[in-house]
Amino acid sequence: MQQTKLMTENLREMSQQAPVYVLYFLCPDNTAGEEDEEVIFRADCKLWKLVKLEDGKAEGWRWQERGCGIVHINRHKTSGAGRLVMRMRGVLKLLLNTPIFPTTRYEKVGQKSVRFVGVDTEESQSCHGEARVD
Repeated sequence: MQQTKLMTENLREMSQQAPVYVLYFLCPDNTAGEEDEEVIFRADCKLWKLVKLEDGKAEGWRWQERGCGIVHINRHKTSGAGRLVMRMRGVLKLLLNTPIFPTTRYEKVGQKSVRFVGVDTEESQSCHGEARVD
């Protein structure tokens, strides 16, 4: 209480000498559901998704870039369950959040790429993904 009073008095004195600008920063809620998990692996990554062509001219598939960011392999501290989590660099938008099952196949493609199958909740269907470590 005393510190706040002193700060207010100081601001009043300063405002008589020159304009005073006060900035308020809104801090986002930093709970991301990862508080009970430990990070086992972390790397810069580019995420790609295999999507079906819907242009009407040709049928087929193509790789679509989902974004760049940091991919984490997390393990829950009590249950031991693992998952892949990736957030977009800068804005922290969630790009990938998929559980790791012992039956999931991860295929190394080239020197820096890993291909796997996951479920895209936005489209509610199974999809193929590829992560490339930068």
